[in-house]
Amino acid sequence: MTELKDFLVKHDTTTIPEHLLLRIGALKGASLIKTGTSELGKVHETFINVLLNSKKILGISPIFHKDFVDVFGHLLNQGCTAELILTPEVLNKTLGSADAQLFQKYLIEEKLKIFVKESNLKVALTVSDRIFSLGLFDLNGEYDYTEDLISKNPEAIVWGEELFRQTMEGSKRLLLPK
Repeated sequence: MTELKDFLVKHDTTTIPEHLLLRIGALKGASLIKTGTSELGKVHETFINVLLNSKKILGISPIFHKDFVDVFGHLLNQGCTAELILTPEVLNKTLGSADAQLFQKYLIEEKLKIFVKESNLKVALTVSDRIFSLGLFDLNGEYDYTEDLISKNPEAIVWGEELFRQTMEGSKRLLLPK
């Protein structure tokens, strides 16, 4: 629990609803993945690896990495479904770097649902059928690429699903013109 407290104290948790912060014990036992100077990609690689066998993903992303597009494309091709909450900037970068027709196909088939949230997102969250992953911004307002909280605990997964649903409030679903 000390690792969890240290993680939360060093990061901006202001966009996590108070009722979820009061139930932060659901994240007890989560592993804190840290990037050291000798392994700069550890957090990113761990995140990608935990997603690879997912069947359903809920995600909040105020950040963009080109690998995310390829990984989600691969997962959707394998039958995974995904609901994503993105900032307008992340959406533009995603659609600009992706095979737009492929993503349109998944949007039409409703294997992929994208929601756009205009407000300042300070949480990077991924919840799948088997894992929970949380990244936060530091107290200076920069996304912290060096730490990620990961758990396979069903309580953490439920907590993450609740955070996703709360964050979805006030977002707009991306719909393709018919």
